[in-house]
Amino acid sequence: MRSPESDDEPFLWQTLTPQTPCREVVRKVQTLCCERNLRVPGSSSAAYCKARGRVPVETVDKVHQAVSGRVQAQVRDEHRWLGHDVKVIDGTGIKLADTAENQAEFPQPGEQRPGCGFPVMKVVACFCLASGALIDWVETSLKSHESRILRKLRHLFTPGDVVLTDRGFCSYTNIAALMEQSVHAVMRVHQMRKLDYRKGMKLGAHDRLIRGERPAARHKG
Repeated sequence: MRSPESDDEPFLWQTLTPQTPCREVVRKVQTLCCERNLRVPGSSSAAYCKARGRVPVETVDKVHQAVSGRVQAQVRDEHRWLGHDVKVIDGTGIKLADTAENQAEFPQPGEQRPGCGFPVMKVVACFCLASGALIDWVETSLKSHESRILRKLRHLFTPGDVVLTDRGFCSYTNIAALMEQSVHAVMRVHQMRKLDYRKGMKLGAHDRLIRGERPAARHKG
């Protein structure tokens, strides 16, 4: 099945319209063909699904980079926080097709019985807070800790940036590495790190300056 305008248009429309099944894409193309007195394709979505699967990953990456770059270029000074670019880091898990290749690279959760679960890929992504654009991401197995994955995204940060994450990324190593880049870090304290907020210098009603101590044992990573 070919789109009257471009082979990529149905796929792009489906991507930008969440929870849209392939059969709905076929109906849209059928309607467009009727309006333009063109040959109306069949109602089966098989041909469209096969064509969508042939779209090269490199093409999708180039489209993402172009769109993300254009969106971020429209960010103005008033959109920034106190003049700083805020970059949000967060992670999630994505269920994949149950194939031998996926199971080998992205093993299923350990609490599931072999053969009864789906492989899960962990994705840690970096977003631009001002524009909402997805800047880049890292794909890894579910067993990889998010805190260590943050190091693979350091090339996205420039001096003066503010990195905003949840407590899962909070560690002495990550904060020290960001400071080395002249990058600010805003993170909730990890639940395993106990701080005495009675100590340190009080800066305001909800602000206190506390010295973070280097861990006694250096992690192997």
